[in-house]
Amino acid sequence: MLQDVASRGLHLPHVQWIVQYTTPGVATEYIHRVGRTARAGKKGNSLLFVLPSEVEYIKTLQDYGISMTELQMTDILQTLVVAVRDVVSTTETKRQLPRTYEESATYLQMCFENHIVEHSKMHQLATKAYQSFIRAYATYPSSLKSIFHVKHLHLGHLAKSFGLREAPADIGRSTKGYNSKGAGHKFQRPDDRNRYSKA
Repeated sequence: MLQDVASRGLHLPHVQWIVQYTTPGVATEYIHRVGRTARAGKKGNSLLFVLPSEVEYIKTLQDYGISMTELQMTDILQTLVVAVRDVVSTTETKRQLPRTYEESATYLQMCFENHIVEHSKMHQLATKAYQSFIRAYATYPSSLKSIFHVKHLHLGHLAKSFGLREAPADIGRSTKGYNSKGAGHKFQRPDDRNRYSKA
C-alpha cells in the first residue's frame, strides 16, 4: 500500500495529523505510520477509526506501549448540527433545518447517497471503492484474523458508508439502469417532508 511505503523514511516536518481510516494490522506498521508526525521533538496527533468488531486491536497496540483515548461518537456527531447548514439547500427554510445530530447525520447521508445514485460515474467509483475495501480487508495476516475477518463486517452498513443503497449481494452486478437522473431507482431526497424518518 502507498501509505505503508510513505510511512518509512520520509521526513515531513509540517505533518500535524495522521488519520487512518483502516488499521495497518501489524502494530509495527502502525508505529511507522504515526511516526510521520511528532518528529524532531515536535508534537503531533493521530486518529484511528475502528469498527466495533475491531476494538480488540487496541489491546494489541497496548502491548507495544501505545495508549489511546476514545473519542465519544456523540461529541463528534454534535459538530454536524452546525456543519450541515453549509450544505442545506438555500430553498429550505430555517424551520426545515436539521435540529439534532441524528437528523443532521441522516440528512448528510441522504445527500451523499442521492449524489451517487444520480451520477453513474460516482456510482461506479463508489462500487469499486467498496469492493476494494473488502478485498484489502481479506489480506490481514492470519495472526489478526480473529479481529479482522470479512465475516465480522456488516456489509450493509459498509455499503452505506460508501453511499451505496443496493443490497451487498447486488453491488457490482451491473451498472445498467443508472443515468444522470437516477432513473429506475426510488429514493428519498433530502428535501422530502419525512427525510428524517428512520427505516
